[in-house]
Amino acid sequence: PRTAGAALTATLPAPATLAAEDELTLAPAAPIASKLREINARLVRRVTSELRAYHEARGALPPRRNGAGLDRDGAESAARRALRNCCALGQGHLAVEVYEAYRAAALRPLSPEVAAEVIGRLGDMWERPSAESPARWAAAHAERRAADGADGAFAPADGLELALLVESHLRADSGAARGAPPPPLVVGALVRTSALCGDVGRALELYRAAGGAVGHKPLASLLEALVASHRGGEAIALWRDGAARGLRVPRRTLLPLMRAAAEAAADGSDEQHELVTELYGTRLYGEVRARALSRRRAAAP
Repeated sequence: PRTAGAALTATLPAPATLAAEDELTLAPAAPIASKLREINARLVRRVTSELRAYHEARGALPPRRNGAGLDRDGAESAARRALRNCCALGQGHLAVEVYEAYRAAALRPLSPEVAAEVIGRLGDMWERPSAESPARWAAAHAERRAADGADGAFAPADGLELALLVESHLRADSGAARGAPPPPLVVGALVRTSALCGDVGRALELYRAAGGAVGHKPLASLLEALVASHRGGEAIALWRDGAARGLRVPRRTLLPLMRAAAEAAADGSDEQHELVTELYGTRLYGEVRARALSRRRAAAP
């Protein structure tokens, strides 16, 4: 019979094949979604099995490589790809299985970069593509959630719970003092995932505790969540604060801000009309810059 190390090398694909076989990063069309989920479930079973084998064998193996030559980087890369696939396909329960197997394998202490990636992927599950209408996206996502696992749909609260667990594991591995803030990269991921998972209060609290230094993507997600929660005034105040520090948000975020400003401008005050004009001018500036950048890229050799 093969050793655990041999099983790892035989079943985990080489880096050259991972891109073709394991990277399911695009949102699937409805007719093939079910098939892609089946394929990914098989990949997850394989990866989690090999992570368990690695964990069982590591006590008898050299510290950097196992007996068959697969290093820890290969095992970690396979786990991160599997988790990315699960989040891209809306398979939250499988994402939990992958992370639990990855954590149990104890390949290395959790780094801020990996923690931020995992937390961010969990938020990606709930981000609506800018080109898709809210109603259509909600219907498609509900179907994906219902198909995930036999023990019930994976809800946004479940994704946020796992994200917070990842942050606690990072804190334990790094020996951070209790109450110390996470690294900025992780704070930004937590702000964005909290906002996308519907916990606007937590996202706002984290944003303020970080002094607003979270980057443009977390800020954009927080602004959209505030507007969706009928807190347009707070969203506009945060947008102005971020703009004063040089942060820019995408057009998809400026549009709901413009609607919130237009509703506030119903009183006819000059200040509110100026705000609508300011937001519209920001949107136009962003569109011109995007077209100019696209032309430069097209003209590049």
